[in-house]
Amino acid sequence: MALVEYSDSDDSKPETSPPPTTKRKRSTSAGGDLRPLPSTFHDLYSSTVRVSNHDDPALHGGRQRVIPHVEGNWPSHVYIEWTPSSTESRNLKGLISKINSQLKEPKDRVQSLLESDLGVELPLHISLSRSMMLLTEQRQPFLDELESQLYSQGVHPFDITVTDLRWAPNHEKTRWFLVLGVQSSASNELNKFLQASNTVTQSFDQPPLYAPLATKERNDRPSRGGRGRGRANRRARGHGSDRNQAALSARPPSPIFDASENFHISVGWVLNEPDGELRAVLRGISEEDVGDATIHVDTVKVKIGNHVSAVSLKAQLASSKGIFGS
Repeated sequence: MALVEYSDSDDSKPETSPPPTTKRKRSTSAGGDLRPLPSTFHDLYSSTVRVSNHDDPALHGGRQRVIPHVEGNWPSHVYIEWTPSSTESRNLKGLISKINSQLKEPKDRVQSLLESDLGVELPLHISLSRSMMLLTEQRQPFLDELESQLYSQGVHPFDITVTDLRWAPNHEKTRWFLVLGVQSSASNELNKFLQASNTVTQSFDQPPLYAPLATKERNDRPSRGGRGRGRANRRARGHGSDRNQAALSARPPSPIFDASENFHISVGWVLNEPDGELRAVLRGISEEDVGDATIHVDTVKVKIGNHVSAVSLKAQLASSKGIFGS
């Protein structure tokens, strides 16, 4: 026998429609650029999804993996990050569009580094190290020693200015980059940071960046990151990180190598060395096109794997606990 549903007393009440909702009007006032996300937000999403652990240029626009993937090795990089404002980003995009519009061959077009494949604006950077590989056990000792060396330079927050636009290859010359030249103040901050970074990377048997010609032979050795390196393996086994830092601090300061002409911010890239047409187009770009952006530097970043650590110039670290739980 089927059940009979009886209406309850509430059902006899007259139905009332909900009050109309009012939509908040979007502001259309001029000059209303959205506030930029904090730099730490980008650190949380600093790596892309790994599709393959072998070199497959078809997956990423013909680019070749510079250092082979090895399980247990962590790709690492020391750099200064710059997130352009909305206006600066718009100017840089217009600059790349202006260059591409003057090229006859589509294959010569400059690929932008300003946005991801999904159109999300990306932070840019000034390198203070080459790409290198660290063992799992080396990550925290490397960071500890780098922080110590950076702080020993006594550099306070400073400004960098953009100077020009030019082409620059990566070390292996597998890609050529469209770069903004930069210049720091007379206090030589960028060179001091480079010296600190090179001191530590070389102590881990990694190649230095922009080193003098006297160390060119060592520069040209690839960064293998894992086997048979005495000093690095001693660190990997945890033998006295404090002693290593003390030894580095006790070394007499070496003369600072002037690499001012090498510092730059990459904004685009091409696979092959720029030909006469590309170089001619670049010569036609005026200083007004390049702009005069000023970049405030108060942090050095260290990316190890997909983890980004920020070394602040404003104060010493608030905690001595290591980022990898040690």
